[in-house]
Amino acid sequence: MLAGTQVMKLILEGSHLIYGDRDRSSFLIRQLQGLLLFCVSIVAWFLAVTLSVFGRPLRQWMTRGLGQSPLARGFWTVMLPFLAMILAMLVLALIYRVARPSATTWNSVLPGAAVATVLWWCANLLLGISGVCGMGLFTEA
Repeated sequence: MLAGTQVMKLILEGSHLIYGDRDRSSFLIRQLQGLLLFCVSIVAWFLAVTLSVFGRPLRQWMTRGLGQSPLARGFWTVMLPFLAMILAMLVLALIYRVARPSATTWNSVLPGAAVATVLWWCANLLLGISGVCGMGLFTEA
């Protein structure tokens, strides 16, 4: 918890440094901002990971309750990863927004958060594919 709070505080300070903002907050306020930002982001991150990891069993459970129609299965197959991406995007937007509260609006941080989230998920997908493809390279014949 302490390390996560310090990382968030450093992200905020880095943003101030990059944009030349002068941070007028007291030490205690900066620590509380880091702690609250860490708590919000970790909860949303756990929800996004849970939707990603347990998406398939959750889809199966929902389709059993709602029926076996292909439309319902297709809806949840698309909707659960989409919800996970939305949660990740909101966390990034929150970090961007808190880092520069006086100079930014939600409309100015959402596009950057959306692009960062899509790039993050693409990199995650590529690393997963390369890991699966590379597994056969290091096994003995």
